[in-house]
Amino acid sequence: KNEDEAQALWQLREEIPTAVRSSGGNIKNDISVPRGSLCRFIRETFAEFEEKTPWLAPAIFGHYGDGNLHFNLGNRPELGKGFWKQHEREVHRMVNDAVIRFGGSVAAEHGVGAKAALLERTKDPVELELMKTIRAALDPKGILNPGRVVRWPDNVWRNPAEAWD
Repeated sequence: KNEDEAQALWQLREEIPTAVRSSGGNIKNDISVPRGSLCRFIRETFAEFEEKTPWLAPAIFGHYGDGNLHFNLGNRPELGKGFWKQHEREVHRMVNDAVIRFGGSVAAEHGVGAKAALLERTKDPVELELMKTIRAALDPKGILNPGRVVRWPDNVWRNPAEAWD
């Protein structure tokens, strides 16, 4: 309604990560789903989690306007801080499978990072090849953020320092 309310909302949003850390942390998923499917994605994915992993406690926030979410999942407090850690791989797989079912991406605002191997499940092979071609054209020596975004043949990244030669 006004600037004060807008500032209060932003402050609340900015404090979410701090609150989550103090409650024991969570499994972080930086995902995107087509905006028209976002509410259905959240409803259906939560229903699946409640059935298979009822101990999860969601902390979802982010960028609804562009379909990007921090789809983070911790555990219910009675299980103790960090209980989620022993289930991290399973929960990531469940989230990633749901994102793929909805035609989304397992990498959103924060990029691909360690999830590069999942690109093959979420991107068309032609799109991946185009990404590699563009990257090679813009960075032929592989010196810009080596080893990131798109996986390259091992020999390209064996020694990124050689790219300066």
